[in-house]
Formats: sequence, structure tokens, C-alpha cells
Amino acid sequence: MSLLLTSRDCEILDHLSTAVRLFSLDQIAHAWWSDADDPRKLADERIRRLARAGWVERYSVHVRPMPKIMAPVACWRPGQLAADFGQIAWQVQSRWKTGPRKCLVVVASGRTTKSRIGKPARKIRQYFQLTHDLGVAETFLRFRESRPAEATLWKGEGSISSLRRKRKVPDAIIAGDTIWPPRLVVEFAGAYARKRIEGFHRFCEMEQLAYELW
Repeated sequence: MSLLLTSRDCEILDHLSTAVRLFSLDQIAHAWWSDADDPRKLADERIRRLARAGWVERYSVHVRPMPKIMAPVACWRPGQLAADFGQIAWQVQSRWKTGPRKCLVVVASGRTTKSRIGKPARKIRQYFQLTHDLGVAETFLRFRESRPAEATLWKGEGSISSLRRKRKVPDAIIAGDTIWPPRLVVEFAGAYARKRIEGFHRFCEMEQLAYELW
């Protein structure tokens, strides 16, 4: 029996196709069922139905628990002085408190991506990057929550990689009809070392791109 998709289903599927690689079940529950008495139970039930209907795939993986991500750790625009890369590195590295734990993540199926963007689904291959991918998803959800107009202009890595062959591809951009150059580059810093943060800044400085590092 086919499943009738709700507007909430469609929003989740659209974001999984174009904005992020994946969401955790907890992220979905908090973002779309926050008003419910038991958000995680309702989210789990719906995601299971979407999986049975072939719209999403579910995976149990081990990732580091996400720290609270509420605002960028650094913002820069062309013409401004660079921030203290060492201080930023200390800040992003010190926010991780625990080791990997089991987590249920949700990705778009091939049926979903084919119907929405005409491309195959991006499979999970590099499991060591899953914590980073969840950080990007958490950053997107902060935009959706507090900066909804910009969230509608969010384009994830998969949407821009074809335009940046053999060149740096950021985690996401905020862009209108003209995708590149974007209005804003968004990068999740994870636990980046100073050298990597400086390299990201140099890339944006060279291409004169405003950025937010989360």
C-alpha cells in the first residue's frame, strides 16, 4: 500500500535531498515533532513508515554526541581582519566532551533523490565523516529555526560539487539563482585544527567570499 506523504514528510525529504547528507532521528524529532508529548517516538514511527515505503533509509552508526551549536564561532567578510585561528581551533576542539555512541541516522533513498533532483542517492561510505555530517545538519537546523529566509537559500555540498570540480567545496552556501559566487559560505568546523581553519579562511579570502564557521 502506498504512503500518502504529508507536508512534513516532503520537507524532510527535500532537505535530505538538497541541504544535508543525513539527519539523526533525534534531530528530526526535535525539529519536526517538538510540540508532541513524545517527539522521538512519533518521529521514529513516521520514519519507519517512510523507510518501508522506500523514501528513506535508516542506519545505526557510531558518532560523537553533538555539542550545543547555537551560533557561528567565527564570521568574516572581505575587507575585515582575520580572526585568531588558534583561539577558534581551541574553541571548537574543546566543545567535544565524549567519545562515539550509537546513533540512528536517516538518509534519502534513491527514489527520493531521483524524484526531487534527478540524481542517485548519496550512499554512506566514509563512516568517519558521519559526526561532521551531523554537525552540518545541526547547523542547517539552526538556520531553519532562527534564519528561515536564509535557510530557503541553503544549498548543500551535493548541490554545488559539480560547479567546483577539483576545487574546494564548502559544506554549504547561501545563494540565490546565481549559485557561485554565493552570498555566504557556511562551514561546520567540527574539531578542526588551526591549520585547517586557516586554510579555509585563505580559500574564502582568495575568492572574496563571506563566511560563517560554526
